[in-house]
Amino acid sequence: MAEASNAQIIVLGFFTEVEEHPKKADPMNDPLNLIDAKGYLLTAPSGIRVMETIDVDWVRYSPAGFLNANTTESRVEHLRPSKKHMASPQALETVIMLQRWKQIEPAYDLWKSGNEIPVYGTPLSQWAGIKPAYIALFKQHGITTVEGVRDMVESHLERIKVPNIRYIKTEAGLFLESTDKAKSAAREADMQRRLQELEERNAAMLELLESQTKPNTEVDQLRAELDAKGIPYHHKAGAGKLRELLEEKAAA
Repeated sequence: MAEASNAQIIVLGFFTEVEEHPKKADPMNDPLNLIDAKGYLLTAPSGIRVMETIDVDWVRYSPAGFLNANTTESRVEHLRPSKKHMASPQALETVIMLQRWKQIEPAYDLWKSGNEIPVYGTPLSQWAGIKPAYIALFKQHGITTVEGVRDMVESHLERIKVPNIRYIKTEAGLFLESTDKAKSAAREADMQRRLQELEERNAAMLELLESQTKPNTEVDQLRAELDAKGIPYHHKAGAGKLRELLEEKAAA
């Protein structure tokens, strides 16, 4: 079996769409003549399929490391491994599906239970340029970050009922651009500060090293005079003691 990719995904959000679907018939209670070959309920006498509205959950996700790049929207039910897939657990398609579902399922369970899912990117609450009411609308469609607003595609712009949504999309990009520049400037200033501190430490270390290795010319001169006069002295004696020995010799 070929090895499946280990690529991870980031779940960006979930949303629910109300859709119309053919209604499944109940063979135990519905007349058999009103059930078509695929098991859907038909109206009498026209024989048209009965339609019903149902809530369909969708998920938005991106490849890890490419946040909001190539954002994918899929029905959750299409990503959940079925009995057919589990019948062949070693199949490459099943392995990939299980890897993806393993990352989607915990976030989906959180969302279904009314909890917030982890946010990857810049939370909408950090953007002062957007109204709280708009944030709520975006979240209804699984968009929880400024990056998500910036990267909206045409289907989002048509579906999400936010006034001036195209302008907001442009403003989101400008906000992120200015934020990136501010972060870059802060990083540059921090780097310069650390370099300055490093240079100061290096200069202090060099000064200390020079002071430790620089010859003590006064002591050397005194020792030379004592040696010339044959006066013994202790090798650890400082300039003061050496001077006393010379003075004693001179006074003798």
